[in-house]
Amino acid sequence: MRLLVIALVGCGGGGDNRKISAPPAEHSAPLVDAGEPAPEPAQTFTSEPTTGGQISNDDVKKVMSAHIGKIQACYEDQLKANPKLAGRVIVKFTIEPKGNVSQADATGVSAEVDKCIAAIVKTLKFPAPKGGAAHVSYPFSFKPT
Repeated sequence: MRLLVIALVGCGGGGDNRKISAPPAEHSAPLVDAGEPAPEPAQTFTSEPTTGGQISNDDVKKVMSAHIGKIQACYEDQLKANPKLAGRVIVKFTIEPKGNVSQADATGVSAEVDKCIAAIVKTLKFPAPKGGAAHVSYPFSFKPT
């Protein structure tokens, strides 16, 4: 049986509702070995996304977490063709004042995975950011086990 570990690198826990007005330096999160036995179908790990504008990290994490299955499927589909496929995808997107995503670009693991994840993010609806559009950089780490 093949187990997939996805590290959803997003917001920190503890109900942190800080708002960030300027993007901080990128955070790096290590890939985590889930060990045995691992939950099905994947395990999710979180830390902080990089945001701009006025949307809380918790709001971004809630929306992304609600759609992690679709994002994971992008990776799993390509993992079938390339069993050693692993790495980090950075999704950069803009949340408009009404909460819709106006643009999304992803880079990292493979062109197919990146394109699939960007397409999903473009369909997401977020809470309306305060004070205009918010620019978000959200990393995901993928690792087959």
